[in-house]
Amino acid sequence: MSLQGAYCSTAGFPQERAFDLWVDAVRTHLTPIDVTTPHPDAFRGEFRQRGIGPLAFSRITANRQDAARDARLSPRSGERFDLVYMRSGSLTLEQDGGAVEVGPGQCLIFSHKRDFAFTTSQESECFLLACPGDWLGSWLPDPGACVMQPAGPESHWAAPIGSLLVSIGRAVEDDLPLLDTLVADQIGGFLALLYEGVALDATTYRRRFRRELLRAIRSQCANPELTPAMLAQQHGISVRYLHALLAEGDTTFGRELQATRLQRARALLRDPRYASHSIGELALQCGFKDPAHFARRFQEAFAASPSAYRKGA
Repeated sequence: MSLQGAYCSTAGFPQERAFDLWVDAVRTHLTPIDVTTPHPDAFRGEFRQRGIGPLAFSRITANRQDAARDARLSPRSGERFDLVYMRSGSLTLEQDGGAVEVGPGQCLIFSHKRDFAFTTSQESECFLLACPGDWLGSWLPDPGACVMQPAGPESHWAAPIGSLLVSIGRAVEDDLPLLDTLVADQIGGFLALLYEGVALDATTYRRRFRRELLRAIRSQCANPELTPAMLAQQHGISVRYLHALLAEGDTTFGRELQATRLQRARALLRDPRYASHSIGELALQCGFKDPAHFARRFQEAFAASPSAYRKGA
């Protein structure tokens, strides 16, 4: 795919090797996991993946799969949560000693930092959103409290997020450009509504405050003069307390600000509405004072220069 994606279909594989090649593709693009199926010689599967800002969106259709992941064998540098939304069929997921069945129109969040296992029905179709923990934490007061808490038709917000994911899936299928930052923010907003009130007793004041700080950084990242002192003053706290709150979330002001600015720049570089803007102009719009500094940081983060990324290289 031309827009930062991955595609895999067993229809293009030799039948005798189709399932083994499918497992290799799943481990490479989705997650390191052990997968089996009752009838590997007749297995059919397809997934299409695309990056949307900090998220990885995947549409997966497949025959029955039985899978297990040992988190100790593939440690990650940061927390990752996955949101699964079932369009058809069902998935039974086990984590932390519990099991939840997710049917059509239902969502479930689970953690990649802990072991999990799942079984799907004979045929199923789902959307999978891989969400960095720091991003999800800026929308949900305590993402960990939402793990293994299914949300479905009984929620007013399950249908809207399902419609949004269907629309994203169609755009990905047709290889159409997306306004990544806007779409990711829409997803985050719907998740905040979907899981509003979930396990709030497990959410401390400091976690909620950290979430507000992260959202403030994101909303003000285009201001080149933004400093920890300014943010602390806005929230009526000391700079030292601000740094301590962010440190509890395993991050820093500088790291969050730079990551947010770079994600915004990456989205603008692929946004057709900004095609006439120079890279220097986009750098300034994202809060970078020095275009050369921006170019170096972009290269470090995405392994491509801003100009090469804009051209789709």
